[in-house]
Amino acid sequence: MYYKHHILLFSCLLLAACSQQRQVVPYEIDTDEIYQAWAPNEEDMPEGLTFGPDSIPGFIFDYEMTSDKENVYIFLDNLTVLDVNPEITQSLFEFVYSQLSEYGFISDKASYNSDEISRLQAEGFPYDQASAKVIEQFQTDFNNQIETIEQFNTPFNAHFQIYPIYFTKDIVTYRLSAYCYTGGAHSMNTSYIRSYNLASGKCLGFDDIVAPQGREIVRQEIAAHMAYSYPIYENITTVDQYIDSLNVWLYHFDSNDNHQKITLENFPTGDVALVKEGLVSVYQMYELTPGSDGCPVVVIPYKDIKGCLTGY
Repeated sequence: MYYKHHILLFSCLLLAACSQQRQVVPYEIDTDEIYQAWAPNEEDMPEGLTFGPDSIPGFIFDYEMTSDKENVYIFLDNLTVLDVNPEITQSLFEFVYSQLSEYGFISDKASYNSDEISRLQAEGFPYDQASAKVIEQFQTDFNNQIETIEQFNTPFNAHFQIYPIYFTKDIVTYRLSAYCYTGGAHSMNTSYIRSYNLASGKCLGFDDIVAPQGREIVRQEIAAHMAYSYPIYENITTVDQYIDSLNVWLYHFDSNDNHQKITLENFPTGDVALVKEGLVSVYQMYELTPGSDGCPVVVIPYKDIKGCLTGY
């Protein structure tokens, strides 16, 4: 009788624990539809472009490089000076430079510095002229690298794009993406989403956007959305199962076993930003998913994280 009582008690506790595990349920927001909805409109405006159904005015970085082994081309016609905030423009230029450098389109000895716009302004150049000079420098650095690029053994194609997808009186949010194919099984993609404070030009991170009392809740919501949208294995029904399977996959994926064990408390939040529909979290290829999933994106509706944000 004593043993039966303890077995019954253990079974009840186990059932209670299982019932408290968060179930994986479908989410109503389609992130592809969000990106498509806020893409640049086809009609050019004298003051730049417009974006999305609200026709938000703005500008776009849109630069592409391609090669067929014998010829190398670069298109920078639409690499337009942004006039939102000099600090924001400088940050976006740094993304352009890092991508060009990472893929070998400019030498790592190129002359661009992260404070180039500020330096030129200090020399007396107006902001728009300073920005234009940075664009010219990118073009020059690329031209200086052409002989090296022509020695690549395979054709390549790269396309990078930056455009705003959300404006308020306090912030602007940009989508930054890069695609590069240099042969092999598939292309390499990077995707970021960044919100900036319009007044200061500061790029807002997780701790800037999410209030201390809401960080645990937001992490749980991001994990739950990832569990539904990008499960590693089939038949995942709870968030705990998803995290366990994620650790199994990362263990096999990393032969050196260098990965940190993921828990609900330290679940990676990815690159976070704010859009009209909610808080967005973006991950890079292979960060938490196989390469076939590309760069995962999830959106947490504002109604699910009430009281969790700092007020931007």
